[in-house]
Amino acid sequence: MGKRRRLPDDGDDDGSARPAQGREPTPKRRYFGKSHLLALPQELILRVLHFLPVQSLLTVSRVSRKLHTLASDQQLWKTKFWAKFILPRLQRRARLSIPDSYGSREPEPEPGTVTDWKMWLEDHVLIQEERSLAALVPSSTTSTPVKRHNTAINGYPSSSKQPEIKKSTLDWKGKFRLRSNWQRGVAQSSEVELLNSASKNDSKAPPIVGKFYEGYFFSADTQHGVRVFGHRGNSKELVELARRPIILGEPTCMSLEESLLNDTSRKRHETRNIDFAVGFHNGSYAIYYFDPTSGRLREKYLKHKFDDIERIEIIAFYFPYLLIITRLNELSIISFQNTIKKKGATDLDGRLPNPDMPFLPPTLVKTLSVDQAWLPSCLSLRKDPVSNKTIGTCVFTVRSVIIGTSITIQEFHLSTGKPELLETQTTNPPLHEALDYVFFGRAAQLAFTAPTCVSYRYPFIMTSHADNTLVLYNMFTNEEGKIEILSGHRLWGHNASVMSVEVGLRRAVSVDRRGEVRFWDLQGRSERPYGRDRSTRLVGSGDPLSLNIGGTHNFPRERCAVGFGEENVVVMEKVNNSEKEGKAGFSLLVYDFT
Repeated sequence: MGKRRRLPDDGDDDGSARPAQGREPTPKRRYFGKSHLLALPQELILRVLHFLPVQSLLTVSRVSRKLHTLASDQQLWKTKFWAKFILPRLQRRARLSIPDSYGSREPEPEPGTVTDWKMWLEDHVLIQEERSLAALVPSSTTSTPVKRHNTAINGYPSSSKQPEIKKSTLDWKGKFRLRSNWQRGVAQSSEVELLNSASKNDSKAPPIVGKFYEGYFFSADTQHGVRVFGHRGNSKELVELARRPIILGEPTCMSLEESLLNDTSRKRHETRNIDFAVGFHNGSYAIYYFDPTSGRLREKYLKHKFDDIERIEIIAFYFPYLLIITRLNELSIISFQNTIKKKGATDLDGRLPNPDMPFLPPTLVKTLSVDQAWLPSCLSLRKDPVSNKTIGTCVFTVRSVIIGTSITIQEFHLSTGKPELLETQTTNPPLHEALDYVFFGRAAQLAFTAPTCVSYRYPFIMTSHADNTLVLYNMFTNEEGKIEILSGHRLWGHNASVMSVEVGLRRAVSVDRRGEVRFWDLQGRSERPYGRDRSTRLVGSGDPLSLNIGGTHNFPRERCAVGFGEENVVVMEKVNNSEKEGKAGFSLLVYDFT
């Protein structure tokens, strides 16, 4: 059936419609009506946006420029950050009756710091950073009001200028995105080639050691020397920033200056140089410094080979003390106290070494021999805030007849003035739970097999094992100043042998042989019931498990080390020589959470 014929409007016989007299035909336009939301004052719009969930808030920000500016208000995202990441922890602590303590054996803090701790917990450093940044902003830039010129746009009054909201100096929206990506395990990955073998016939690549700290990766090998990688400009990729040749031999270990690693704000490297120490196979060691501002890499001290020490396995540095463990299980405590006494060798605070002044020859404080310990072990140095003493900690792996393997912690209290060893303390984890596992549960014996890696950052110790598990120990200092350690708690999550683990102030990162990376939350562990330690898997990490005919794992690429900062996780990858992979070598996988 055809279309019905349209009747003429004004009785025309030709059937054509004519417009009314004095009117011109206009095209049909869509009309959505007035936007009552944008007609409201900015303060009311922000109040409305405050009740929206995060996903809806991101959707609203794409509607118009005005809503994008309002939805990007930093105070709004500060509220969202507290509601999602801080408030649930405060509620759990209230249910479990956890006391609101600023910290264990901490000095008496300022009243404002205590209030920030009760409201923000460990994230009170963000509030302190926000205040310090706000103090640098001139008052004229934030207190000047914006002149409004009211006009009519689409039937409602508006301003001819975009709304200028008083913004916080701290990027709370970026902090929210960063913390959310850590919880979900979402990151962008990139790869940096570090080292290749000289020819395809070489089955092994030259050895290399490396450490990562807040966007900078430090590596040392005999082929390229000591190198520093970092970001250049606004680029997210790591590029080589500086290089220094090696003249002491083959590097075996590396350690960053511990005061940087123990800094909760993670901003100390922006105001000073980054120092690190490198140990070598012939007993030599060197101390370097890198200036992030100028990009300069120089040596501070070089110790050539000498007879009373052999291959250095582990090294730790916290100026003015240096700890070294050799292959013969000898622990040496070395002091650079003479450098402080030299005029002009330190900064204004009297402690940080001036980068332009080399170190004077050190003095050997003490040499200790440990017969029952065996690798892997761990060394660390920290400053006690109460006694103001430098405390060196050594975590040994020891054999046990009853439970297979265990750990032993030994602390060395060092004087800040005269270089001397004041006191030593030794402790072991309790064995009552381990004995119950041995006699009443066969599966629990696997938690005490020989560890593949040991990592320590006060007050947490974590060991990785070849049976796909990790063991977490928690240590503390009692009122008498004695160290105590709780029994090990077993962690599950990996599907392959765990090759490396790194413990930080708030979280731990582990990587297994297949390359699967997992994060372990240590910040709020006491707020969860026992046995609820859940990990987050990094999306996209890990190769599919492949087996050969013999039933053994065949991994052309093995992950052998891991490091992380506030925004990145790096995994050092060892490429074995094969027909598909080509030359053997090392590469660096960088995961960016921003």
